[in-house]
Amino acid sequence: MKRAFAILALLLILVLGMTFPADVEAIEEGFILIPLLYILIFPHSLWPIPVSILLLLTYFPSLDNHELVDFIEDCIEVVVIATFATVMSFYQYKTKMQSQFFKEQSLTDDLTLIPNRKAFHQQLQENFQRWQGNSHYDFALVLIDLDDFKRINDQFGHEIGDQLLAEVAYRLMKCSCNGASVYRLGGDEFCMLVSGGEGQAALQSQIAAVISKMFDESTSQYRLKRCVQTITPTVGISLFPYDAKEVDVLLRNADLAMLDCKTHGKNNYAYFERGMFETAIRQFEIEDQLKRAIDDEQLYLVYQPKVCLTTGKVKGVEALIRWQHPELGSVSPAEFIPIAESSGMIVPIGLWVLTKACQQLAKWQETEGEFYVSVNVSAIQIQQSGLVNAVTEVIDRTGVDANWLEFELTETAIMESPELYVEKFQAFKKLGIRIAIDDFGVAYSSLAYLTKLPVDTLKIDKSFVDNCDSNHNDRMIVRTIVQLGQNLGLTTVAEGVEFETQREILEEEGVDRFQGYLYSKPVPDTELLTLVRL
Repeated sequence: MKRAFAILALLLILVLGMTFPADVEAIEEGFILIPLLYILIFPHSLWPIPVSILLLLTYFPSLDNHELVDFIEDCIEVVVIATFATVMSFYQYKTKMQSQFFKEQSLTDDLTLIPNRKAFHQQLQENFQRWQGNSHYDFALVLIDLDDFKRINDQFGHEIGDQLLAEVAYRLMKCSCNGASVYRLGGDEFCMLVSGGEGQAALQSQIAAVISKMFDESTSQYRLKRCVQTITPTVGISLFPYDAKEVDVLLRNADLAMLDCKTHGKNNYAYFERGMFETAIRQFEIEDQLKRAIDDEQLYLVYQPKVCLTTGKVKGVEALIRWQHPELGSVSPAEFIPIAESSGMIVPIGLWVLTKACQQLAKWQETEGEFYVSVNVSAIQIQQSGLVNAVTEVIDRTGVDANWLEFELTETAIMESPELYVEKFQAFKKLGIRIAIDDFGVAYSSLAYLTKLPVDTLKIDKSFVDNCDSNHNDRMIVRTIVQLGQNLGLTTVAEGVEFETQREILEEEGVDRFQGYLYSKPVPDTELLTLVRL
């Protein structure tokens, strides 16, 4: 509409100029004013230059000869002024547009093309300022972390991982309706800001709708270039101002909620609760104290017997770590082992456990003969490039016969990077060490690798042992694992046996050995000899 009126106005001026020619002074003033008006109307266009030329050409036929020199001077002045003003206006506009483009680029994630961490923090500050101006304003911070994304990168490469991240971002953007905006914070971490404004209950209802749609979108299969993948999110939610009235605290609370959700199984979401902060403080304290536990001799080993089901004799033991802190008291391995793994402390602790177990095994080999000790090895330790050399050094230093040493690794950990485990297992086997897969039956996909992994023992997961005497399906799983082990020439061990009925079923199904409270809880080495010699 503006362009149409501008053209009509120009035509009117041209017609009037041809019909009622003005004198030279009027031309000089009017012809400078009109192009400048067009600059105001179209500040980033080249309109003023052709407009000034058209106006000059319109009045040229009506000029007398004696006015020609003055007219040419005025023409040069008009064209120069119009051109200069137009070019400056155009340059200013382009500079502004370029600045705007660079600003948008700085707020956009290069890979996923959605707002990045910088944009997120800006929006967070804007929301905070809006709340300061309106105490009834509220919003939620939804922190999203992709479960086991590292596995995708390790198995299929970063190109596939990047493609997956871009697809995840696209699906999350489809959920960014009803006041929800999506950001990529970095790596495999995303977040949403969900605006409310009608109270906590209404905000939570809105979050529930967004979360439901998000899980529907993000958990369905992703068809990538060379594969089809499924990945799940773990989500932590913090509400402003109900959980925090400061931006930094809100971020911390959402992160605590997400971490708490991960410890309870992943692929879910959790709202921040006050107790999570206390848990975080406890974990920080444990991590800090754990760094001095070895030097202060707070750690010790206990041993749980592995009993032959046919003879009832102890054939070996599993070495289990315990921690007795002077102030914290007895700290459960279920509490401090995950913290040790996440902090990297599991590497020196694992080496300490191996050293102590080998020292004890060397003593037992002198008095008890054929007797083996199992040591749990973490996935974090396996990833260490110097692990094989460290194990070799411990064996040489303690003088233990490695043929009676066994490493236990969980099936779930092996499935994260099976190729790496094949290489490490082969190196351990060259040293004479036996290999056991712990918690067998959980990660069913490992069956494809049993022929590649140099394994000696399958430990039947406790979840199948618990109800094998009352649940037909669990008993059939035990039978299947036993038959699989027998066909492959592997020893089977049932863990967590607590009742005689369970032991009887396991014996009937042909399980080789068992361990659990039915025979003995984990005991110190001084008490174990009594059980061994029974």
